[in-house]
Amino acid sequence: MSGWNGLDFLIFIILVVNTVLGMVRGGSREAISLMCLSAALIVTIRFTVPLANLINSSPLIEGVVNNTFMQNFMQAIDAGPLTVDLLNQLGYTISMLVCFVGTFSACEAGLSMTGFLEAYGFATAVINRKLGGALGLTRGYIINLLFLSILAIHLNPGFDSRLVSGSYFAGLFSSQTLFLDKLISSQDVEKYHELYMKQNIKPEQLYKVLSKPEDITEPAPAGQNGSAINPSTQTFPGGQFGPGPGSPSGVAPSSP
Repeated sequence: MSGWNGLDFLIFIILVVNTVLGMVRGGSREAISLMCLSAALIVTIRFTVPLANLINSSPLIEGVVNNTFMQNFMQAIDAGPLTVDLLNQLGYTISMLVCFVGTFSACEAGLSMTGFLEAYGFATAVINRKLGGALGLTRGYIINLLFLSILAIHLNPGFDSRLVSGSYFAGLFSSQTLFLDKLISSQDVEKYHELYMKQNIKPEQLYKVLSKPEDITEPAPAGQNGSAINPSTQTFPGGQFGPGPGSPSGVAPSSP
C-alpha cells in the first residue's frame, strides 16, 4: 500500500465502500441491485455510441473550439488547446455517464421505493451479509472499470501520465477496462455478462489489504508485464488504442 498513488487509493475506496454497503444491505437486496447494474451495463453498451454521435454532431462543437475565451481559459489552466477531438471525447464520456448513471439510479430508486426488507436468523444473516459484500464488491469493480475507461482512454490527454502508469489497480484491471470499452464501441450487448466472469478481485483480498497492507504487490514499472496504462503511447499491456467501429473520432479502442 505504501507504493500506491492517489488513483490507487481512490479505486480502493470505491471497492471498500461498495463492499461495506453490500454487507449492510444484505445478499437478497444486492442480488436485485445486481440486476439494476446489469440493466445499466446493457443500456450503456447499446446507447453510448449513438448518443455520443448525436452530441458530437452538434454545430456548437466548432463554435466552442473557435471561441477565443475558451482557448485562453484552457491555456490559463495549462490544459493545452481545446480541440474538436477533445470535445468529442468529452461528448463520449458524457454519453457513457448519462446511460450508466441514469439507468442505475432509476433502478435503485425503484428498489428503494419498494420498501424491501429482509429478516434472517443469526447463522443465515452471516451468510447473507457475506453474499451482500461479494455482490457489492462486484458493483465497485464495474464502477471502477467505467472510471478507468474514462480516465485512461477517453480523457487521457488531459491527465498526468504518471497518475495512471504508476497505478497498481489500473494495471490489475487493464484488460477488463479494454474489454468494456470494446463492448461499448462495438455495441456488443450479448457479451456484457463476460465482464462479471473477468472479475479478478475477491472480498478476501480486500480484507487482507485492510489487515496487512504491507502484503500488497507493488505496481510494476511501466512497460513490464502487469504494468498499467502508458498514456504517452496510448498502450495497455496487451492492447493498443485506435479508432473503433462506430466510435466518434477514434475515441473507442480497437480489439486488444
